[in-house]
Amino acid sequence: RVYLSAEETQTDNFIVFPGTECEVEEKETDRHGKVHKNAGEVVTFNTHGYASVKKWDEYFSNTYKNPCAIASFAHPQISGWSVKGIWNFSFNRKARPEMFEMFRLIEVGNGGDRAQNLIHERAYSLALDCGLKLSPASTSDWHGPNWGAKSLRGKTVILAPQKSKEYFIDAIRNNRVYATESGNVKLFYSVNGYICGESLPLCS
Repeated sequence: RVYLSAEETQTDNFIVFPGTECEVEEKETDRHGKVHKNAGEVVTFNTHGYASVKKWDEYFSNTYKNPCAIASFAHPQISGWSVKGIWNFSFNRKARPEMFEMFRLIEVGNGGDRAQNLIHERAYSLALDCGLKLSPASTSDWHGPNWGAKSLRGKTVILAPQKSKEYFIDAIRNNRVYATESGNVKLFYSVNGYICGESLPLCS
């Protein structure tokens, strides 16, 4: 079987972003001496020569110098795990300058489980409270060969003037993105004439 590069598979109607998913973890010891694993999966795309890592220092040393790299928090909180458990990002303790620069997306729709997605949305709010500039994403987290056949209805919508890799990167970096759980939906909205991703000026 021959595997083609992302650029070779790209067409006018299908834009490909090479990417990878890895688990980044930190182990913390509480005042009672109990060790807690604080971890989560990160999806990084539009990268070149990216290697799988386990620690934040490793992660940023591999990706931060790439001006085109964009990162997403994957399923930021899983039900059934404690606040100190696995798959939980401590945004208030782990946020660092590189994270503010690279991360632009967070999964709020990850499959058909609405209750689970509500937990992801809560994590999204916590990340915004910590100052991260993130857009909600809905993904098809299907780890199998027949991705298209098993893809879920949720979509990540990108607001861009043209369908091209350059315009998509610009839109994602400037948070002109939203998520939908109901398939193909066209949504037009603004606040005081400003579209999503823009900062609203103070007014009366």
